[in-house]
Amino acid sequence: MRTKIFILLFLQITALAYCEVNLIPNGDFENGRLTPDHWGSNAKKDPTIQVYESAKGRVVEGKNLLWNKTESPTGRCVEFRLDEPAKQWTSIAATSGMEYESEYIPCAYKQKYKISLDIKSVGINGKKNGPKVKVFVKAYRYDKKKRKSFEVYRAPMHCYPEKPGDWSTCSRTFKIKVSTAQKMKVVVYAYWPKGVVCFDNVRLIEINE
Repeated sequence: MRTKIFILLFLQITALAYCEVNLIPNGDFENGRLTPDHWGSNAKKDPTIQVYESAKGRVVEGKNLLWNKTESPTGRCVEFRLDEPAKQWTSIAATSGMEYESEYIPCAYKQKYKISLDIKSVGINGKKNGPKVKVFVKAYRYDKKKRKSFEVYRAPMHCYPEKPGDWSTCSRTFKIKVSTAQKMKVVVYAYWPKGVVCFDNVRLIEINE
């Protein structure tokens, strides 16, 4: 009897796990041709990300923003190379940093969500702590008169790798607290110190309480 109950509980837990639909298209970065589908670098168009003059034009997909096929144990990942040979305070790591963002998806007021992703950060020559990593879920409203989207809410998350050079997972929950929010996106951001950051398996799911 106990065995049957255990099996039923296991099946229920498994079923619930499979019901957790990832709202972020291509969050595992497996699909795409030259770059990951549904993702892109948009620093110049996003007024919430400050791009310093010294770093403009130096973030280039395929050069220091890479679609890596070998670093992640689960397949492809995105890699930030914040290790260019530049003076300390004019480097990308020390000025603008680097970011990568998902496309917009719908959001719901007061809905609870959970954001998670896997990261690996390593310093120069693999000997020190790597770049710091922040993740933002940003919610927007669209102004029909101005024909422009405005940020109305954000949920930030600081990611702290357990050990330099090892993969680790960070996550948090949040609720959309602004009633005018209509859509949202995930932004992964890394900055000083210099080094290399990889990230993979970005998941955003609804939590129904």
